[in-house]
Amino acid sequence: MSIGALDTDSAALAKRLELQHRLSGFDLNEWIFSRVNPRPNERWLDLGCGRGEQSLPLARIVESVTSIDLSEKSLEALREADPSGRITTIHTDLDKVATFIEGQEFDGVVGSYSLYYANDPVRLFRTIRSVLANNGRLFFCGPAHANNVELRTLSAEATGDRSYLDPTRPSTFMEGEAPTICTSLFGKVERFTFENPVRFTSADDLVDYWTSHNLYREAALPRFRDLAEQHFGQSSEFVNVKRGIGIKAQKG
Repeated sequence: MSIGALDTDSAALAKRLELQHRLSGFDLNEWIFSRVNPRPNERWLDLGCGRGEQSLPLARIVESVTSIDLSEKSLEALREADPSGRITTIHTDLDKVATFIEGQEFDGVVGSYSLYYANDPVRLFRTIRSVLANNGRLFFCGPAHANNVELRTLSAEATGDRSYLDPTRPSTFMEGEAPTICTSLFGKVERFTFENPVRFTSADDLVDYWTSHNLYREAALPRFRDLAEQHFGQSSEFVNVKRGIGIKAQKG
């Protein structure tokens, strides 16, 4: 499966995040920040910030955050939600980011479910290394090959398209391409994993989540809804496990 429009759609992103927060107990920010330990007086860069899932809590800790995203609607939502005045937003894509941050220096860089949008990841990682301070930390995360396998299996059944079960571009990036690039550029690289079970307790919530996800196919919606209702006729919940990988790289 390829990256699609709903992956970067601000309203769809908000809908997915609301459901994930409500139906799971996993705190992604706690998992990220415990590995990079952001501190006061530091300057951070958030690449692919979306609506500010990492930028907003970072701004409560550090001196400043530069938040970059391709969606102006997401950046508008971030600016409206920022009471700190510590966040600077930049509207651009990851392949043009060097133009906006060249000559700056950051103590940390974070990219949550975003860096695989770059068409030239080698150039992006070189740019990140060039703006990191000595001993600066990069942490980025994204899906593993087995991410969403439960939902992907249901999607394949609804659409008749078995390619839903193939490795995705984001998971291929996280499982192999990105760690290889980072190892060639940074002194220290570490790999982490997590599993986040999202427990749907109704067919409506499951359908709502699917229609906000890039797995969604409008023509298959009636069939997907039928399958969801059949499932809840036999079970009280549908568990979809988000399986992720985090890569920490340190400049030194």
